[in-house]
Amino acid sequence: TIPTGGNRNIGLYEALLIGGGTTKFADIQKIHALRNGKNGLKSKVEMNVRGINQGRSADIPAQSGDIIVVPERTFGF
Repeated sequence: TIPTGGNRNIGLYEALLIGGGTTKFADIQKIHALRNGKNGLKSKVEMNVRGINQGRSADIPAQSGDIIVVPERTFGF
């Protein structure tokens, strides 16, 4: 849970940073949020983290109950 203090809205990427950010093993191309949808089903909200970092994409407003998923990169040997 991330308290926002008052009427301040935050974005999903900002929430990710407040939660500690990512590690070097994160697959930033696959970061997404799970959001409550109709009939109790979760929907997947894609995040363009690289675009947000470079100022080319806007941060997606967070909603109550969003779960941010940061998968690990797969390493092949």
